[in-house]
Amino acid sequence: MANVKIKYLAVYAVCILSACVMFGIMLSGSRQTVYVSGEELTSGLNMTDDLDFAEKSIAERTNAVLNKAVVSKNDKAAAEVVADGKIVKYDYSAEGVNVSDISQKDNKISFKVYSNAEGLGKVTIFAKTNDGKIKESTVYTFTMAQNTFLSNDSEDEAWYRAYLHQYEQGLITDAEVEDAYAEFSRRDIIDEGPSAKAASETSAIDSDGGIRLMAASGASTYVKGRLTWTLADGKIMPLKLTRVDLYDKELIGAKHLSTAYTDINGYYSFSFQNPDGFWDFEGGGYDVFIRFYPDSYTFEVARDWLFNNLTYYYIESNVTQNVSTGSTTEYNINVGYNEGNNTNKSFYVAQGLVNAQRFAMNVGGMSSSKKLNVIYPFANATSFCWDSFMGIGQPAFDLWDTLTHEYGHYVEGVMGTYGVDLATIIVQNVNMEHFASEDHIYDKASAGKTFAMELTWSEGWATAFAQIAQQYYKSEYDVLPYFGLSITDYEEYSPDPLESGEGQENAIVAYLWDLYDPYSESEGGDQISLGARAWWNATTQSGTHTFMDFAVKFDAQYPQYRNAAGERMGFFHIAPSDLTVVNAVNATAPPILTWKVNGSAHNPNNRFQVVFYDVNGNQKYITANISSNQANDSIYTYSVTAAQWNAVLANFSGTAIINIAVKGYLTGTPVSGPYISAYKTVSVVLPSKTLTIAKNNRYTEEIVSLNAGEYKEYIVTFVAGGQKLIQTFGPKDSYLELYDSSGVKIAGNSSTDDAGYSLNALITYNVSANTPYKIKVRFYSTSQSGSTRLAIVSAAIYNQYENIYISPTDGSSYSANLTVGRVELLRYTSATTKTLTIQTDSSVDTYLYLIDPRSAEPISSNFSMQSVYNDDGGVNLQAKITKTIDANIPYLIIVAAYNPATSSGSFILKFS
Repeated sequence: MANVKIKYLAVYAVCILSACVMFGIMLSGSRQTVYVSGEELTSGLNMTDDLDFAEKSIAERTNAVLNKAVVSKNDKAAAEVVADGKIVKYDYSAEGVNVSDISQKDNKISFKVYSNAEGLGKVTIFAKTNDGKIKESTVYTFTMAQNTFLSNDSEDEAWYRAYLHQYEQGLITDAEVEDAYAEFSRRDIIDEGPSAKAASETSAIDSDGGIRLMAASGASTYVKGRLTWTLADGKIMPLKLTRVDLYDKELIGAKHLSTAYTDINGYYSFSFQNPDGFWDFEGGGYDVFIRFYPDSYTFEVARDWLFNNLTYYYIESNVTQNVSTGSTTEYNINVGYNEGNNTNKSFYVAQGLVNAQRFAMNVGGMSSSKKLNVIYPFANATSFCWDSFMGIGQPAFDLWDTLTHEYGHYVEGVMGTYGVDLATIIVQNVNMEHFASEDHIYDKASAGKTFAMELTWSEGWATAFAQIAQQYYKSEYDVLPYFGLSITDYEEYSPDPLESGEGQENAIVAYLWDLYDPYSESEGGDQISLGARAWWNATTQSGTHTFMDFAVKFDAQYPQYRNAAGERMGFFHIAPSDLTVVNAVNATAPPILTWKVNGSAHNPNNRFQVVFYDVNGNQKYITANISSNQANDSIYTYSVTAAQWNAVLANFSGTAIINIAVKGYLTGTPVSGPYISAYKTVSVVLPSKTLTIAKNNRYTEEIVSLNAGEYKEYIVTFVAGGQKLIQTFGPKDSYLELYDSSGVKIAGNSSTDDAGYSLNALITYNVSANTPYKIKVRFYSTSQSGSTRLAIVSAAIYNQYENIYISPTDGSSYSANLTVGRVELLRYTSATTKTLTIQTDSSVDTYLYLIDPRSAEPISSNFSMQSVYNDDGGVNLQAKITKTIDANIPYLIIVAAYNPATSSGSFILKFS
């Protein structure tokens, strides 16, 4: 795939459309293309040996060149066939048309065509070149009313030109055109023929899409059947989701009765009330027939955008006259294969678009009231789609890669992800073609970076959509030789070291495919498998006009895939890659990093940031911008400074697991990025946090933030020994362990695990003065993350939170003594939510704490917070707290002297 240039001339086609609109030119059925011969034709017969049948069967089609599109009957039109090499052998066949003046010179065969018989004719030239290649070119004619109309495209086009001429001259009416086309469209029908069932039978659709007969109900009458189409190799496929119209033939024209669509097996059915009364003037019942179109729910295929009888494609059945009430009439129609019939090939186009439509509507849930108007054939070889207009080139009628790609552009318009506006396409001096293998930020520089980024995303997404839509329905279309040709190419795509990056369509397509496709061990870095629906949801968010838009949104939506996505972006040279830590990292040795710059050779990534994440993908630190002027295939080296490393480590404790990535950018207008590399993970053992509990300490707390599976350690030294109460507060199930100075665990087990409030932990221990102890805090479950509050006080021994003294009722008081080096603890629970006031009355300068045990938030002097404290809120250095508390919560009250190291005395605690 890397060596194949994929060219879409969409921009060129849109320019044609826009120019016609801007200058008031109406693109209608009157458009004619005249091909002029490059040199004067020679005369005389120069026939070589005939080509045998086997050689003809492998010929490649090519268009002959005509010097006229219409000549008078019996007049000659010159034509020629041009080959790639010298022609060494040729042959021709003619049906309903005469050929003269055939000559061959070097790489050209010249001849003249004329007709004196009404109706269709064709001449086919086979040419073999010296390199063994064989070309097949056909000129089609339709002779009518003294004129012969020619086409190098199809017999359908020759017929169309003839009737268009008659219509524009006022020689035939709309109704006559309609009747003529109905007859013309039936010429390749196989197995067509109505059959009427007995009046006691009717039809219905089985759950699997099949037709079954059932007893008639009331006066209903039925038309049903199945529509199929034949492939070039003779295989038969159902016409899926195809529009079918039911008509009643009248003396002049026809009356439309109903519209239906086939199911995925090609079946359709109608039920109607049959006008069988003598007053209905129907002679006993409707004269029914059907028309079916290369149309579906979201699109219509025609010869031109100005739809009328001459530009619509359809096939019409025969008429069944005077159907009886309660009967079932069947039309089972197969559209035969005809290389020279655009009507038939329009159904190939439609079925390719149906595949894309099914994916967008059934998987993506897309809905749109805007119908897609599709021209076939358009501009000979060009295919494009913009807004509600699509053109499919003649050779692309059976190329489903192209058909679903172009429908993808329609989807982008519906979903709000098509950023390339028509004005930019028209006004900017842009090369009208674009190659999927090239860096558009470079080759579309004259149009600006924004245009290049939008073009890359639009084309890349449409191609990825085409691959995924085809893959999704692959089992239904395995017999199609042209189905999903590029899937393997993108599955095995290797990036171009010169052109890959954010501006290359191929890189974007391959990356988007890797997000969707099932995990494959053969693709070492392809760890993401979103599947169809998640892929659609992630890539069709409105306002996603560039790959940068998508990358930023995807990272926010799927942080769990950041590492895998970074690996793929790095592989396709979009993000930096090969991130490496080249030194031994520890708490005092910052990492030295290297990475591959990436981008394209024309536009290497030239700005970076190093970003540090925790194991849950939360960003903890990011460096300032790092500028670069290095080539895309070079290695950049960056040393994290000591100050940066300290700032990083401040967010971690214990054994820190740190994921490092590099964000890559490309400066310009706009700056594009960030494109985040894959992680490089480092493990750093951090020193424990040191706490010293002084003699005059009343209450100590630490808010402990923990990632899943993480623990934090505190080295705590008590200046005064004695009984200490160590516990946690908060909503999560926490766990405490206490170690002595030699590292031996001295407390912390199943009995202390839930000894605190609810699932909180509580340890009491008689510590020695000036001896370091280690407190280890974690959550009970290794999958839990969040915060808890570690609280330490000097108090009496309480082995359970529930054993702390319960306070008296409101309106009463509690009295006790404050001793040196200790605080007093009480629990207070109210049966109702209310405003509580507590205050001290003592000769000692007092301090109060009211702690909500459910809260992991820090204590505050703001009484609207969950846990609060107060010093001198009362009179004469007394403490006072007034706060609204919740019912049935055992709040913890701590009564302390302002200086517990020296103060003692009695106190009274009053409740109101």
